[in-house]
Amino acid sequence: MIDQNWEDLVIETGVDNLLNYLVEEKEAPVSQISEELGVAEDQAKTWAEALDEKGFLEKNRSARKGMILKYTDKNREKANEKLQEMKEEVEKKSEIVKKELETRKKEVKKAKKRLEELQKELENDREEEENIFDKMGKLKEMEHEIKEAIKEQNEKQQGLKSESVKLVSRIDNALKRIDEVGSTANSFEKKEQDIRKKIKALKKLENHVKSAEEKEELEKKMKKDIYRRDRE
Repeated sequence: MIDQNWEDLVIETGVDNLLNYLVEEKEAPVSQISEELGVAEDQAKTWAEALDEKGFLEKNRSARKGMILKYTDKNREKANEKLQEMKEEVEKKSEIVKKELETRKKEVKKAKKRLEELQKELENDREEEENIFDKMGKLKEMEHEIKEAIKEQNEKQQGLKSESVKLVSRIDNALKRIDEVGSTANSFEKKEQDIRKKIKALKKLENHVKSAEEKEELEKKMKKDIYRRDRE
């Protein structure tokens, strides 16, 4: 678990719940956390070891309470740092996907032209003509999907959608079936899974950072209110 990729770690439900609990409580013994979360203490300790190594929390030991976990400003800064790194990585991948979509757009156009030429050659073969007509319809649908995907990518700041990568993979497979165009479909399917994981981890981290910041603001406001009441 300690060597686990930090993205996998963050999106794991139990780990996510543990972090949320610490954001709220700031500090708590593992025995208390495991009881509150309804998990075995050994499991909570395993998560804590991994999170401590990644810099997302701090752990200490107490003779009376055992392992104690703490969520500090330093941990929040670490989460923010990872958040920014991930946003930059997702943006870079977004640009790659946009370029790939533009490339596939051209390839689909070429494939349509080849089918049109083939259609003329086989105009007396009704069965083949219907087959070509069917493939042409699929290409036109893909053209529309590519257009919409590019539009969405351009409109959103962090517009990388795993669906866009999946679309590239699907187009590659369709083009391959039409005329055995070289395909990178498998690599894009893997990218789609990787991006889906990154976006999920990004959202989890954003929630942790946001919760910590909101809690800090609330505590500051409460201190100001108490100070003001004491002066009155």
